[in-house]
Parts: sequence; structure tokens; C-alpha cells
Amino acid sequence: MPPMDPMTGNTVATWVADLDMWPLIVVLVLNLLFRRYGGAGGYKRMASLYQAIMIFLITTAAAVSISLSFTKDQGDLYFFLAVVIIVVAGVMLRKRVFPYRRTCVECDAKLDIETIYFRDANLCNSCREAEQARKDAEAAGEEIESTGVTESGDESWPGAGNNGIGNETDPGDQEKGE
Repeated sequence: MPPMDPMTGNTVATWVADLDMWPLIVVLVLNLLFRRYGGAGGYKRMASLYQAIMIFLITTAAAVSISLSFTKDQGDLYFFLAVVIIVVAGVMLRKRVFPYRRTCVECDAKLDIETIYFRDANLCNSCREAEQARKDAEAAGEEIESTGVTESGDESWPGAGNNGIGNETDPGDQEKGE
């Protein structure tokens, strides 16, 4: 690892390159924590992967800037240009790269760090419980409709009024001509 010499013009690029892949490793370890939340954090898990890609590109730009040995006046200039391009791309894709909110989308209550970083819904606990209750009620309504029972208690399947006994004809009787 070369010493950081302010006269080389690569001071910042050298410092970033000396970090090696540790910033990337930190982001990827945090990404592994998303497995605990399953499907509740898939969107934000992808966002952390996009962030890891941005970190990788920045560290790669630092290494390239150092390895090409730009002149002492322009070394960090090219590195900063690459960082600006990466940051502008992140800003243009901010809905995918930075989907985090500090407040609930329903009631503007402050969110805890777990919800901010790991849960896609951006809902506080009370709003999340209300949303889950609404989904459960909808699922129960669909379940009742799929069994054919309506709210009035009538059943819509054939032979419902007689429990399958009564005015049905035997298919064998029709073949005999009876």
C-alpha cells in the first residue's frame, strides 16, 4: 500500500482504494440480514444490492485512477468525475436504490430502524396491524365465496335445497326408458 502523498494528486483515490472491499462487505452482510424477514423485505433487499454495486463501482474507480497513474494535478479529478457519474445514476434510480422512509406512509408516525431498513411496507406497527387485519378479512371473504355459501345462508351448488336427496332421477332409469 503506497503512502498517501498529497503531491501525487491521488490522495482521495488512494484512501478509498486502501479501504479494499470492506465497505462492500459491510453492505453485503447487512443484506444477509434480510433473509430473516423473508418476503417482507424483498424490495429493500434489492436496494441494498444496488447500493453494493455502487460501492463496488466507486472502489473500482479508485483503483483504476491509481493504476493509470494520472498526472499529479488530475488524479483525483478523474476519480471524482467517476463518483459523480455513479451518484447521479443513483439519484436517477433513487426509487430503487434508496426506498427508505423515516415516517409511516399512512399516519406520518416515526418508524423504527427495523422498519426503515428491512420492511418494504414503510408502515408503523399500528398501521401494519390494521393492514394485516384488512387482508385477513378479505381472505376470509374470498374463502366464503369459494365454498359457495353466501351471506344469506343460501348455497349455490346443485342439489343444495334437498341435500342431494329427493327429486333427482337415477341416470340408469333414463336408459331403461322408465
